[in-house]
Amino acid sequence: MFFALALLLGGCGDNPSSDSPSSAAPSKVGAFQLSAEQQASFARTCGICHGVVGTGAPAPHDRVAWEARNAQGMEVLLDHTLNGFGGMPPMGMCMDCTQDDFVAFIQYMSGLECEP
Repeated sequence: MFFALALLLGGCGDNPSSDSPSSAAPSKVGAFQLSAEQQASFARTCGICHGVVGTGAPAPHDRVAWEARNAQGMEVLLDHTLNGFGGMPPMGMCMDCTQDDFVAFIQYMSGLECEP
């Protein structure tokens, strides 16, 4: 299952490759890929809100939308994902997703890197 959360979170931090956020159109962040199974889970759960403009959920790869969230770090973002936050339901309504999946979804959407 999921290896110790402390080990995973120990090396997490913001992606330093950004020089400055875009003032007009959102710029892309991260190059994280999801497995085929994760893509399906993401589409049927996370994507319902994060993939629709106007829901209030930050869109995947939107550097501007994720900037302040990423400043909180992976531990906080994972906690918000697991326990819910604001309008986001606990576990993003993905009851069959693992913590590994949630970390991958966060990395995919936010570009937040986590080194082993």
